[in-house]
Amino acid sequence: MEVILIVGILIAIGLAIGSAMIASSKGRSSFGWFVLTLIFPIAILFVAIAGPVSGATQPEPSQPHDIATAQAEARDVAGALATVEAIEDAHDRTLALTSIATVQRETGDSEGAKKTIAQALASAETIEVVYDRASVLSNIAWAQGEAGDVESAKETIAQAVAAVGKINDTVFRERALADIAKARSARPSKTNPSHPPVQQPSDEITTAHNQTSTLDWEMLLKYDPDVMRSVDKLKPYGEPAVEEFKRAYAAVGGDRSVINHITDVIIKDFDKKIHDS
Repeated sequence: MEVILIVGILIAIGLAIGSAMIASSKGRSSFGWFVLTLIFPIAILFVAIAGPVSGATQPEPSQPHDIATAQAEARDVAGALATVEAIEDAHDRTLALTSIATVQRETGDSEGAKKTIAQALASAETIEVVYDRASVLSNIAWAQGEAGDVESAKETIAQAVAAVGKINDTVFRERALADIAKARSARPSKTNPSHPPVQQPSDEITTAHNQTSTLDWEMLLKYDPDVMRSVDKLKPYGEPAVEEFKRAYAAVGGDRSVINHITDVIIKDFDKKIHDS
């Protein structure tokens, strides 16, 4: 910025000197033309430089969803809910409502939290970008899980899984599946007065689970007819298709109700890759 200012001033001075010399050759006031020619370029240069700088120093106004979240965290639930009404973007509105519901749960307002979650679910249905919809649904399911509402969390996860099936991009689909896997791991929070703290499994149980988890796929591929049929359908597409099925099936916690849906989505995705190649 300083270099631009110095160069601009030098150019302005050069123009002023040239203007004064021309005026002098014509018998006019060289000083007057020098001053007039120098003032205008410097003024324009100053405005051009000072304008963006002053604008950059102005803080951006807070967005409504940021305000609503801050209000909720400050325990101003009524104010947060009022602010939410001004949020036009469905994605931001859903996130804000989920944050408010979490605060309501933490403060013991279970009924209020359920109503706010219902609003969040209704808002999520209006999100057009399927990845964003799947992501916020996972957030809602996590909040429901922490509240101890396991059945509602399962229903919300099922909606998220349905949204994942409409995501064409492999990277975004895997991210969405990771969000779903995280949501499935939610447990009632210690801050929830209506549910006791969750007892953590002992080291022996955890170790035993880790030892048997490596055998799960071997057992499923040997004895589970649904898994066997899905893998047989995917084998012609190669090992990447089978591995994606394993990741997706694990992400939804082995939910058998979506196994055919997962298989169809993967086949559709790999058919498209083959067609585009």
